[in-house]
Amino acid sequence: MTERSERGGSHRDDRGGHGERRYRGGSGGGDRGDRGYRGGDRGDRGYRGGSGGGDRGHRGSDRGYRGRERGRSRRVYDDEPRDGLLADLIGHLHALDGRSYAAYKAIVGRYRAPAGWFLHIDRVQSDPYAPPTRIHVDVPTDLHGLELLDEADLLADVDRRLAVGDFLTRELHAGFRGTALSIASPGQEILQRSSIILRPDEKKEGAGWILEARARLALPAQGRSIQGHEASRIVGRDLVRELEEAMDLTGERGDRLVHHIATLEDHRALTATAARNGWVSFLADGSVLPRRSGVSDEPLDGGVPLEAPESMAATVELPHAGTVRGTVVEAGVNVIVGGGYHGKSTLLSAIERGVYPHVPGDGRELVATVPDAVKVRAADGRAVTGVDLTPFISHLPAGRDTASFTTRNASGSTSQAASIIEAVEAGSTVLLLDEDTSATNLLIRDSRMRELVAADREPITPLVDRITALFRRRGVSTVMVMGGSGDYLDVADRVLLMDAYHLRDVTEQA
Repeated sequence: MTERSERGGSHRDDRGGHGERRYRGGSGGGDRGDRGYRGGDRGDRGYRGGSGGGDRGHRGSDRGYRGRERGRSRRVYDDEPRDGLLADLIGHLHALDGRSYAAYKAIVGRYRAPAGWFLHIDRVQSDPYAPPTRIHVDVPTDLHGLELLDEADLLADVDRRLAVGDFLTRELHAGFRGTALSIASPGQEILQRSSIILRPDEKKEGAGWILEARARLALPAQGRSIQGHEASRIVGRDLVRELEEAMDLTGERGDRLVHHIATLEDHRALTATAARNGWVSFLADGSVLPRRSGVSDEPLDGGVPLEAPESMAATVELPHAGTVRGTVVEAGVNVIVGGGYHGKSTLLSAIERGVYPHVPGDGRELVATVPDAVKVRAADGRAVTGVDLTPFISHLPAGRDTASFTTRNASGSTSQAASIIEAVEAGSTVLLLDEDTSATNLLIRDSRMRELVAADREPITPLVDRITALFRRRGVSTVMVMGGSGDYLDVADRVLLMDAYHLRDVTEQA
């Protein structure tokens, strides 16, 4: 679509951006008149204002504010939403250069880009140091570059739409890096996100979709004065370039999107297979479980690929990956042992995060865990309200009741006991525990301590005494890391040894 020039003047692209213009012409003057809107009624563009003069070339309210009135000490800015073209917004930003930051409120509204998408400025930040301005962009999926979505049926179901939104969030996040624009920062999981949503196009009567991308824009300022030329560059160049590039699904980007969707669909199929077979988790051969560092969820370069022991191996059929061999963690009591830094917690973490699908290249794409698995740990100081702790804690001193226990500051053992009870009551069928983050006195009590402290003087019943019944009576499996005590070896259905990140089944030896 060809952008129109303002009535009564001419325009030129003086900044090399996408449709950035200086509006000239009309009557009225001023030392900055070449930045102002001059002459004529702007009603057709959504600009309010008239034909007044001014020492800076702005007339009436055509810059989005009402000028000083007699007896008034401050300007009142017009923040009613506008409806115009992207070129209108770019020109308006040029015109606001040097004004008070509050004048940015005048740009709230909807603006159509030449390519057919719409920029919505929803809420303008109050000052340069406030959270950035909220914007969203509506992109009809029938625009050029998005044909793949329809041709490959990539919006056919909820999972595919989820993967498309996740993929485009990542593309925009990478493109916005280093600009004043930002969008939600995605992790390694493929998740439903509010950063990009797909909604039916009401104008197409169910035959089309709208991609809504929600982002933030840090409007530039020098002190508390508007940098209008810089703002117009951000909108007219950075936003247009990065959005239209991310939405171009031809070539290599389209191939990556198809692979992204296939990865999600394989994980969904693997999760369903695990649940159908009564497994806790499945970890495909070749999976890279170690992470780059304790503060990074990205894969470790040169990490040891996982390989299933024959006694725990199984094969599954997946819609895209085909036949896959891997390690099965069966239902029951599973104990992971091994030396320090040999990968025990790494394996447990992979099982824990296996409830989510992961992006291609993460190393855990084909690690799937039943979705109701819950990691429980001690959480000193947490509040507990009305929880029946009697399976683990009873006959407290002073006769305090534990059948409906309440505290605002739970100890480590009490907090973890409450977390276990709450998880079971919520319907979890798998509990994940790591001795490093657990309360020792809730996990074990060795024979010498049992001899020293009589049972009727110890309110806590350790998990080792309940873990078998938890599975036999309630169907709740356990996967736990235990490297400092052999008490759980007597009750374990399966013992897994991690040796330099190599997995071995040592149930018989244990």
